[in-house]
Amino acid sequence: MDPPGGGTTTAVTLNSVAASPAAPATTTALTLTFDKVVPGLAASNITLSGVSGVTKGTLTGTGPVYTLGISGVTAAGTLTVTVANPANVTVSGSPKTATISFNASAIPVTFSGVTAAGTPTTSLTLTFSAAINGLAATDITLTPGSTGATKGALTGNGPTYTLAISGVTAAGAVTVAVAKDGYTITGSPQTVNVLDASSPPPPPPPPPGDFFDEAVGLTEGIGTYGSGAHSFEGGILTVTGNGGFSVALPAGFTVADTVAITLAARLVEGDLAKFISKQAGGWTDVTPQAYPQFEDTVDEAYILKSKGFNAAGITDGKAYFQTNGNNFKVQIKIISVAREEGAAVKITAPVPGLKPASGEAPKTTVETTYYNGTVAWAPTVTGNFVDGTAYTATIVLTKKPGFTFEGVEADAIDVVGADTVTHPAGGTGTLTITAVFPATSASAPDVILNPIDEGNIGGFNANVTLVDDDSGFKIVQTQGYDWTYGWVKVDFGTYTLGDYSHLDFTFTGVSGDTGSKQARVWITDTEPTGKKVDADAVKTSGNAGATTPKDASITLESFSALGSSHIVWVAFSLWAKTPGDDGNATTYTISNIKFHHGDE
Repeated sequence: MDPPGGGTTTAVTLNSVAASPAAPATTTALTLTFDKVVPGLAASNITLSGVSGVTKGTLTGTGPVYTLGISGVTAAGTLTVTVANPANVTVSGSPKTATISFNASAIPVTFSGVTAAGTPTTSLTLTFSAAINGLAATDITLTPGSTGATKGALTGNGPTYTLAISGVTAAGAVTVAVAKDGYTITGSPQTVNVLDASSPPPPPPPPPGDFFDEAVGLTEGIGTYGSGAHSFEGGILTVTGNGGFSVALPAGFTVADTVAITLAARLVEGDLAKFISKQAGGWTDVTPQAYPQFEDTVDEAYILKSKGFNAAGITDGKAYFQTNGNNFKVQIKIISVAREEGAAVKITAPVPGLKPASGEAPKTTVETTYYNGTVAWAPTVTGNFVDGTAYTATIVLTKKPGFTFEGVEADAIDVVGADTVTHPAGGTGTLTITAVFPATSASAPDVILNPIDEGNIGGFNANVTLVDDDSGFKIVQTQGYDWTYGWVKVDFGTYTLGDYSHLDFTFTGVSGDTGSKQARVWITDTEPTGKKVDADAVKTSGNAGATTPKDASITLESFSALGSSHIVWVAFSLWAKTPGDDGNATTYTISNIKFHHGDE
């Protein structure tokens, strides 16, 4: 049957799909073999399913054998590969399955590029993010296509290696794949064009100053950000003052990953200080925060990398970069945005918020930054928990992307408030925990800090004093631009932090820096000292510059590791400048502090 618009239809058969490298190494590529060349076949024609988190990369090969890079493999399993019909092609034999493998102990390395040298080409330079111990030519697979290229010896100690090649009789594309036991190599395979003896020499590199003009900037997924003037037109960002940009995080991005942004920059006027990296609403654990200063046009690719994104940053789906300096203007082209896959983070935090209390309804689900879970109770609860009854919870946790139970020892994960906790050693995407709680009693009484004892407050980079009625405390920043915080000591008596699920308070910005919008709350079991913002700090809503009080409430999930603590210190942090816009020191007040259980 002829396709619409005329022409003929090519019938092809998908014969097999194989994973590489072989187990126990983590799978990084799939080899698709057809009975003939598939006209127009692209990665967009291929769908992967059956194993959570696996994403496809670049499709290489001229057929009938093709290689599809994959990433995001955090568990072994059976992957289903479905090939949709390209234009004027019908594909039979689809879908096929392939068994993929995962090695949690493998070292993650990125194959970042390959270049060819010589006319004819006599060597390839392979570049990785780190050296690969014992890498040999036998670990490299060369797919020469029609070029006739064959590989020779491999030299170099890494992260850059040189692979000798010979026999190039025709110019064209060569695919280079790398696999090594003990390593998870992302970015493989790569494709490079080689030259034969009759090929014209490659063009010389552009003279200094031309790099920006030659660079092609992305036009999608880029946004403007920051308080300075900025615009984005035709792939060129123009930034003045403390302006900046955002980029969409790549597909499949997790808390374990790094985002790498390659850009070209042209300094139009003034002195550019540096870039500062952020995530959704924050300065906290994205690293590095600041990048080296550049004072002129960058005549080569400039790479910004950020990692340490939290769950809120992943949900927001963007990485932010703000320029920091005075009296400058810079033009930026974002050339590429890439995901560098990191090793999954081992889950160690206790399970919070499940302790039964008489008269309260049981929770049947649990969710934290690290996992989702279901909860079943014995004896069976009809309505609410009964007083004086010891309940057992069977908790089935399912990890979220970027986290793992691999390496978790048996009985190592606690459940807040339980007398005994048992579970097997971690090893898959789920973990089943049995938690036995003490006999139920009434829930913990609310803890309201009013009045506050003067001996229970302190701070950093600030003068901290009680308000007139002792219902709160005032923080006056003493130096900026910098972090400042005030803290209060809380004693729960016979109860613990784990007996409470929420912290409420009122935030009032009095004067000073109207540019600082939000406070951060963090809790520790030792008195805070020095310049510190805890990695688990929770960002709160409200305008720090407003004189109108703002009521805030946070859940205590981030601090579940402190669930058994009878005494804690609660710090309220702010990054601000002093003096502020009105010439006064940045000042804010925390009051009406209340710990409570449940959602009231």
